[in-house]
Amino acid sequence: MRNKLFFILILVLSFGLLNASAQTTPPLKKISGGVLNGKAVSLAKPSYPAAARAVNAGGAVNVQVVIDENGDVISATAISGHPLLRQASEKAALASKFAPTKLEGQPVSVTGVIVYNFVPAMTFTQIGYELSLAEKTKSLSKSQLSSIRGAFPQTWEEEKEAVKKLDSRLLDKDTKEKAPPKLAPINSNNPVESRDVEGIKRTVQGDRDLVSTIAVDQTYPLDDDSITVIRELQSKLENRLSVNENMLWSFRLGIILGKLKAEIDSDQKTRVNVSQLNQLGANKPTGISESVAAKVKELVELSEQTTSDTERAKKLLPLIENLRNLKVI
Repeated sequence: MRNKLFFILILVLSFGLLNASAQTTPPLKKISGGVLNGKAVSLAKPSYPAAARAVNAGGAVNVQVVIDENGDVISATAISGHPLLRQASEKAALASKFAPTKLEGQPVSVTGVIVYNFVPAMTFTQIGYELSLAEKTKSLSKSQLSSIRGAFPQTWEEEKEAVKKLDSRLLDKDTKEKAPPKLAPINSNNPVESRDVEGIKRTVQGDRDLVSTIAVDQTYPLDDDSITVIRELQSKLENRLSVNENMLWSFRLGIILGKLKAEIDSDQKTRVNVSQLNQLGANKPTGISESVAAKVKELVELSEQTTSDTERAKKLLPLIENLRNLKVI
């Protein structure tokens, strides 16, 4: 009986000591780390979901994460971005690894955001639009140029060389002295998709059109030599696409839309551009989407109904942007 009481006493005392120890252990501190892309030891790259690719979904996805004292991501919740891209971003965030963080020598938990920027491969309409807009506005961003380059098959050496030449000219004297933003490496393990579209073979690397990082998308001014390169690239693409009337029509649609946006404040130039758009719509090949043809007609008719520069810009710019992103073929 005495031994039993002694054993119970020992258990009670042990439990009390453990409880006291637990109560005196300070809770793990949590700090905010802001955007965490550049702090990752290993930043996993999200896959590009087929459903998202099918609808040309892209843009930034912000994932709120919690990182424990060991540097492991224990919680990941997408708080913004296209719905079809969120799950893949959360999965990638959970697979990422960070160095342990300490504050005054004590391990801490970190909260912050990982930003994934999905850049879908450009259509020929979008390529024509960006090149035309760049020519007229004399400005171009690195991301736009990268997306154009990523849309070209490997065999299009002349076009890729023109883009490379243009890329080398984007930095002016001031920006040449600054280090360019460091981009996360592209995942080369994804399968390559190849397909023939009426004689033109396009090869798309699984994550070639995906950049998993955050960087400032700076717009660069273009000098006269850069504008010349853009015009040369437009000419090369016209020749390349001449074997496929649907793709050529798509490219020319983008060219006109780019000019229309850049010159929307000029009544005379708008009339010229709308006239070209109307003529293009009247010569639509049979393979062009009827919904696109209807939007072209709507844009032409609406431009004829506007009476002021402000009204024209307000009504036409949303339609131009919509047409730019529609699947033409």
